[in-house]
Amino acid sequence: MIKKCKSCNKLASKKYSNKYCSGECQSQARLLKWRREGKTCKAASPVKHNGKLINDLNFYNTREWIAVRYQALRLSEHRCLSCGSSPNDGIRLHVDHIKPRSVRPDLSLNINNLQVLCEQCNLGKSNKYSDDFRPATSLLIK
Repeated sequence: MIKKCKSCNKLASKKYSNKYCSGECQSQARLLKWRREGKTCKAASPVKHNGKLINDLNFYNTREWIAVRYQALRLSEHRCLSCGSSPNDGIRLHVDHIKPRSVRPDLSLNINNLQVLCEQCNLGKSNKYSDDFRPATSLLIK
C-alpha cells in the first residue's frame, strides 16, 4: 500500500516512518501539533518583557513588538539593509533579529538587535547567521 505524507500528500518515505516525505514536512507537522497543544519549541522559547511572559504564539502581535518593529522600519527608511530594495520595487520587508530569537530570546525587543531585510535576504540569512547589514553609523541606538 502506498502511503502519503501527512503534511503535503506526496509519497511518504521510509526514512520518515512512512508518515512524511521529508524532514521539513515532519518538522512542520510537529510544530503545528505543538501549537495546537499550546506548547513552544526550544527555538521559540518564551521571552519576558516588563515582567510579562511573551511566548512564540503571540510575540509578533504584541504592542511592544509592533512598536519596535516600526521604529526599525523608520530607521532603515523602509529599505532592505542588505540589497537596498524597497516596497516600491515590489518586495516585502521583514524586521530581522540579528542574533536570532532562538539563540538570544532576551534580545527579542532590543532595537540594537534588529535590522530590516527584504524577504529574500532574510530567508537566505535564516537563523544560521548573525550578519549585521546596518551601516556602522547606526549600530548603537540609545
